[in-house]
Amino acid sequence: MGHVVIVHVVPQATLWMVSSVQASSTEYVHTLRKQFETKVLSRLRDQGISCEIRVKRGDPIRQLLAVAYRIDAELIVVGSTDHNTLHDTILGNAVHKLEHWADIPILVVPTGNHAHHA
Repeated sequence: MGHVVIVHVVPQATLWMVSSVQASSTEYVHTLRKQFETKVLSRLRDQGISCEIRVKRGDPIRQLLAVAYRIDAELIVVGSTDHNTLHDTILGNAVHKLEHWADIPILVVPTGNHAHHA
């Protein structure tokens, strides 16, 4: 069995918002890492799956691709969230950007938000 690397990227805009309320962005990232450890990684490890979390800062697409290429990933799995047209127009659709830039296969998995619409 392979090794799973979970990458969560905190966009710079989120870090600015955290800082604007006088909170520590370093503490925020540390808290995210701990939440992934307790809620996600522990479940995977209980199933015998080798895994780790990498929390990055910056542009989600660039950071995700950088990690994928650095670890020689065989597959990129991303969650697809429901966005409205305005959101996609302003920020772009991350999945579409990944499909355009990556030469690694991509698997798009609907998140819980999609299940409510079915």
